[in-house]
Amino acid sequence: MMNLEGRRWLSVQEVAALLNCHVMTVYGWIDSGRLKAARIGRRFVRVDGRALEGELERQAASKNVN
Repeated sequence: MMNLEGRRWLSVQEVAALLNCHVMTVYGWIDSGRLKAARIGRRFVRVDGRALEGELERQAASKNVN
């Protein structure tokens, strides 16, 4: 986990491990705009930890409504 400008940035692999899902699922969420991420150079993608927390809260809220 990287800390830039007081934010937590996680690798796609770290996010997938936290959410118990495949890395391609995480890339899909990034591509669809569901998760905010930044590309660092040509190879590395990092997910904003705050955006991940917000997405988890939205998912939990939608499960509670249904």
